[in-house]
Amino acid sequence: MPRLLRRHRARIGAGFDLTPPSTVVLPKVGLLVAKTGVNAMNPTHTRRCFTAAFKAEVALAALTGRQSLAALAVRCQVSAAQISRWKGHLLEQAAQVFAEPAPPDVEPLYAAIGRLQMEIQLLKRTLPPGP
Repeated sequence: MPRLLRRHRARIGAGFDLTPPSTVVLPKVGLLVAKTGVNAMNPTHTRRCFTAAFKAEVALAALTGRQSLAALAVRCQVSAAQISRWKGHLLEQAAQVFAEPAPPDVEPLYAAIGRLQMEIQLLKRTLPPGP
């Protein structure tokens, strides 16, 4: 067993599976390089996904200023930089909450209705009357 692996096993305990990743020896340089692949320590590691409601709640808490960003980051288990980004997005998009909705574009709908009415009239003339 290599010395580094023995030292690592002694540090974290013998109960963990420490199978080393497969290694490749580069021919000219002679360096030992580990192949990239699944994380040996945590193969099921995935990114966390936060809901929009949670982001809004955290950003509003940061805007109120009752807690510092560091305290809020510890409480919500999110980095302070991430909270600052969410707070910036909230400030940028806040004006859209009170903006008037744009009137819907009805011209394409009227054009589609006219085309369908013309097709119905054409089919009525060309097809024989039904039962």
